[in-house]
This record gives sequence, C-alpha cells and structure tokens, in this order.
Amino acid sequence: MNFVIVVFTYKDLLEYEDITIEEHIQSSPQGLQNLIHRCGGRMTTINNRIAPWSNEGDVNAILGLVEQVKLSNGGNYYTEAMFEAAEEVFQTKLEELKAQLTRQGIHLREYEVREKIRREIEENDGILVTFAKGIEKTFDKTGKALKDKWKKIISVFK
Repeated sequence: MNFVIVVFTYKDLLEYEDITIEEHIQSSPQGLQNLIHRCGGRMTTINNRIAPWSNEGDVNAILGLVEQVKLSNGGNYYTEAMFEAAEEVFQTKLEELKAQLTRQGIHLREYEVREKIRREIEENDGILVTFAKGIEKTFDKTGKALKDKWKKIISVFK
C-alpha cells in the first residue's frame, strides 16, 4: 500500500456534476473508501476526454503523486523482488486453500478457488500487490516519459 496511487478517469463527469473527488469518495462504497485510506489518500483524477495538450494540470498531479510515493518510501520503488515475494505468498496461500478444501472433500472449480483466495487476500491488502506488477517496470520510466511526451505535445501546438 506504500506504493499505491489511485487515478480516477473521467474527471469531466465530476466537474459536470459539480462535485469534488473527495465528495464522490464519501458517497462511494466502503471498500473504495478503505482503499483510499489504506494508500494514504494518494488519489487524483484525470480528464481523459480533453486534448492531451490541455491536460498539463492533471499530468502534473499524477507526477507529483509519483514523486510523493518515491519520497515517502525513502527513494525506493516497488521492485520485481517485492512482486515475486507477494506472488509466492499468493501461490502458497492458493495451494494451502486447495489442500484444505480437498481434505474437507470440497472440490471447487479453479476459478472458484481463485475467487475465494482473491477475496481472502484482498482483506489483507495482498490483492493490490498483483496490480502493482507493472509499476516496478514502468515507475521510473513513466515520470520521464510523460514529461518528455508532454513537452513534445506542447511544442507542436506552440
């Protein structure tokens, strides 16, 4: 959770309804509220219906959160080793659950077992680790790439 940033798309819909993201979150299901709380409130919005060159504020907000995550983690990023450790825990838990169910004479289909384990892990924040697999590979590149692309886009329209 120390590495999670939540980015909501369709910021324009919030603007149309004249509500803030915080107001939207307050009226959202408790699970979403818990997620936002567990990741330290690191969330932002982006309007993906406007021209990219008009979206500098949203892009900067995302990059700011990326920098905040980096600083709050002592300059460390979510790494492949972290992902692999989490994946190993997931697979171990999956195998334990399968064995337990088999001992109980319960034979569920694979997707049912996966869904059961997903729910258990989600309760312990583990499911979010699986969403972060790509973060380590793109985290460092993303900030620079977004800035570079943004500069190219802006230069075309100046």
